[in-house]
Amino acid sequence: MLPVYGATNNFDFNGNTYFTKNYDRVATDLYVDKPLTDVSIKYSNQEYIADMVLPRIPVMQETGIIWSYGMENFNLKDLQRGDKSVSKRSGYTVSSSTTYRITNYALSDIVTAGMRAQADSPMSPDVDTTEYLTEILALNKEYLAASALFNTGTSGFSGYTEALNSGSARYQWNDYTNSNPIQDISYAKRTKIAANSGATNNIWVVMGEDVMTYLENHPDLLDNIKYTQTGIITEDLVAKLFQVEKVVVGKSMYNASNEGQTASLSRVWGKYVLVMNRPARPALKTSATAVMVHGGNYARKWTEPSLRGADVIEVEEALQVKVLSPKSGYLFSTAVA
Repeated sequence: MLPVYGATNNFDFNGNTYFTKNYDRVATDLYVDKPLTDVSIKYSNQEYIADMVLPRIPVMQETGIIWSYGMENFNLKDLQRGDKSVSKRSGYTVSSSTTYRITNYALSDIVTAGMRAQADSPMSPDVDTTEYLTEILALNKEYLAASALFNTGTSGFSGYTEALNSGSARYQWNDYTNSNPIQDISYAKRTKIAANSGATNNIWVVMGEDVMTYLENHPDLLDNIKYTQTGIITEDLVAKLFQVEKVVVGKSMYNASNEGQTASLSRVWGKYVLVMNRPARPALKTSATAVMVHGGNYARKWTEPSLRGADVIEVEEALQVKVLSPKSGYLFSTAVA
């Protein structure tokens, strides 16, 4: 269960409301603890995939515009020019209709002099506290990413999504008799993404662990690799079979119970599969399906007199997960039962 903190903006997590606080980042930058900030930035949990699947766009302002190009570069034109003629003119359109607004997410804890005095190697209260706080913020970011990418609504992939089921042309992938995952991904890439957006390169597939579990034993995939050395389905092998640049599986868990109750772990990433355009170098002028607009992350430390001189360590990350071009993605919901 994520703790409640701050109070200005809020978001829903598993039916509960959690609060985030906007900070004056110019003023509080005076208190940034550089070594602990380095600890927070370098912290890594391999179960989390948000930073991998979402290209990061660094920004300085809290709000701004994300520019998107038109599709004039796909137009065929009469380019012939006579000996005494000037070349024909052409232009392109740029839309400024998409905006971003980052939110600062922050969490803090206390380190006392007694904790430091009693800490035996390799324990380090300042570092351990920073890593713990960063872990909670990372889980928060992971949930924000999953909520944005596995979203069939108007803020997600409405119009560019379908549910796999026994009554459709595409069956759920746990149906080993009728389903054809390779064909479904090809349909998403060629019939949907390429036709709607022109994107044919930098195609990634993002799925939840429940989906990958069924793919590992799917006869269509196993039949395609039965003559390989491993004979075991891996993410890299699935990417080759799907003919995409990368397959990424979300494996992280969160506690779905209320605080104080017996823990009930659920998967952050559901039973969905997203085929998406993930360019290597995003910018504020981008064709990416989705991005992470990022305002930086910081660790701060200050002494709190009311706590008998104990130090407060605070970790903050400013970001927004944004679906920019749903037409350059295609989302299969309920990919498995």
